[in-house]
Amino acid sequence: MVSVCLGCHRLRVRSVLVLLLTALSLACLGLGETLNLKNPGTGSVALDGNWRFHLGDDKAWADPALDDSGWEPIRADTQ
Repeated sequence: MVSVCLGCHRLRVRSVLVLLLTALSLACLGLGETLNLKNPGTGSVALDGNWRFHLGDDKAWADPALDDSGWEPIRADTQ
């Protein structure tokens, strides 16, 4: 005859449920906002003109107040 501790079994089930709910909650936090586009793929934006280029990637470069005067000037022509 096998002896089963019902209290231990309930504790394990409860622990698994808490862990699962925590994981789902954390996953939902990372979803962010939904991007809504009207008629995706039907429009275009001209990128002609003068630009500044710097190799790399940094979130701070998205700041409109960033001083990019030391970056390489380039000209983009799509003609």
